[in-house]
Amino acid sequence: MKKLLIGKIVKPFGIRGEVFLDFFVDGFEELEFVEKFYIEDHLSADGFREFEIEEVRESAKAGADAIRVIANISVVPDRNAAELFRGRDIYIDEESLPAPGENEFYIKDLMGNEVFFGGERFGTADNLIEIGNRYMFFIKRTNNETVAIPMEERYIERIDVGAKQIYLRSIEDLI
Repeated sequence: MKKLLIGKIVKPFGIRGEVFLDFFVDGFEELEFVEKFYIEDHLSADGFREFEIEEVRESAKAGADAIRVIANISVVPDRNAAELFRGRDIYIDEESLPAPGENEFYIKDLMGNEVFFGGERFGTADNLIEIGNRYMFFIKRTNNETVAIPMEERYIERIDVGAKQIYLRSIEDLI
């Protein structure tokens, strides 16, 4: 199964083996569907070690692109072990993601998509980030310049995830 990066073990919290976890989601409740979490483990046959989040409580917000929680996790019995996991990435099985709703997309499904404007190929979707309360597409144009386009109806005409294509409109004021 393909693994998808979903967060990070940031650092220990307190003396009982709790850790700060950052997740790259809008809210921790979005992860309720996840049954298995993984960290990289080069000694395992598939390169990953499964773990469970046993107890979780909210913490201060980590930043614009992540939420932070304090948690007990099955691979960390105490503070010393928590230090060993500092900075480790957290993954889930990509197949465990629920299907997105209508007009919803996973960022992973948009990266690398061909972008069209005015009936011609304009470039490739290179990145998508959240700035404040809006998302910005970074598109690598066919001339190798990068342009930022807000992910708003006035600029995005249509997204065809199946065809891996994004169609833009009315972006003259942005380029």
